[in-house]
Amino acid sequence: MINSVFIIHDSGLCLLSRAYDADSEYKVDLLSGFLAAVSSFAKNMIGEEVQEIRMQNDTIIYESKGIITLAIVKSGRKITKKKMTSILNRIHSVFIEQYQEHLKQEIIEPSIFDSFRVTIDEILSKARVIKM
Repeated sequence: MINSVFIIHDSGLCLLSRAYDADSEYKVDLLSGFLAAVSSFAKNMIGEEVQEIRMQNDTIIYESKGIITLAIVKSGRKITKKKMTSILNRIHSVFIEQYQEHLKQEIIEPSIFDSFRVTIDEILSKARVIKM
């Protein structure tokens, strides 16, 4: 199941996070900075995107598109990478559609994006990958 979702600006600032499992909460700023750094390193030094980080209990699947990186933390192997990528793409497209003007104007105040949590919940509930 999905434990957390993060929407991260390329500056490393977490615009929005949503946790679904209290037992596996991540320090938002630490994780978002880490993912931004790994992504930047991979692009600049290797010329490739990092798409997944596997840990003992969790897997972080993420994708950078433009100035936004989306990351999903999941536990277990029940959700396929194909499904996770589809969910990432859906969240990204809806987020960009809803906030494109803010992003164009470089308004990256996280409180502006708080209401998007409801949209994330709807997308993940529809995909049946969270327990509410």
